[in-house]
Amino acid sequence: MLLKPDPDFYSSRHPVADDVLLLIEVADRSLAYDQTQKLRLYALHNVPEYWRLNLNDNCLEVYRKPHGEVYAEKNTLYQRVQHHFIATPRHQHSSGRYFISTNTDCF
Repeated sequence: MLLKPDPDFYSSRHPVADDVLLLIEVADRSLAYDQTQKLRLYALHNVPEYWRLNLNDNCLEVYRKPHGEVYAEKNTLYQRVQHHFIATPRHQHSSGRYFISTNTDCF
């Protein structure tokens, strides 16, 4: 997780959903559950950006713009590209040996 800055570095409390800027998970056997239940929960709790490294399909799924129980934007990355967090656009992340983007809107 990438969290919003906190004055005491979360030493006096645990982070909550509103503190999350980016949530990253790795999925293989849990993929079906992650793509349904977890995705819905993260959207409902307004997690702004969720990345899932899908080991079954060898890709990175990037979900942005939560809207109710879904994300309005989904990108699936397959080959190496530069990618940035929506919350921190000046910071780029090289996604490694994968990942070329294909944009899929959820609406």
